[in-house]
Amino acid sequence: VDAGALAADCVALADDALVSAQRLAEWVTRAPELEEEVALANIGLDLLGQARLLYSRAGQVDGTGRDEDAYAYFREADDFRNVRLAELPGGDFAFTVVRLLVLSSWRLAHFRRLETHPDPVLAAVAAKGVK
Repeated sequence: VDAGALAADCVALADDALVSAQRLAEWVTRAPELEEEVALANIGLDLLGQARLLYSRAGQVDGTGRDEDAYAYFREADDFRNVRLAELPGGDFAFTVVRLLVLSSWRLAHFRRLETHPDPVLAAVAAKGVK
């Protein structure tokens, strides 16, 4: 496994998760119903956990030794590699739900493919994400 490519893939997946989690967190205290608010918060926390694992793995393999905070907080906005859909402003609740459906479907398909990745950490993150 090429370390540079692995790190880049981990960062891109982590960026998707981090930005999506932040967008979902915007609905805390604003969702139409309490149950929806709790559901979005929990999904956001799961995505944040994925981002942390992936950023940590990127720092291990890219040779820089950067930690998850360095990736999440100490980069310019242009350095993030997330899909653009993840960063669009939430707008209304319906848009947020549809965006979550599209991003989750894409991520599930991507993670199913990554379950057999030669890197054991990335494969484990993908396997856990599929569950």
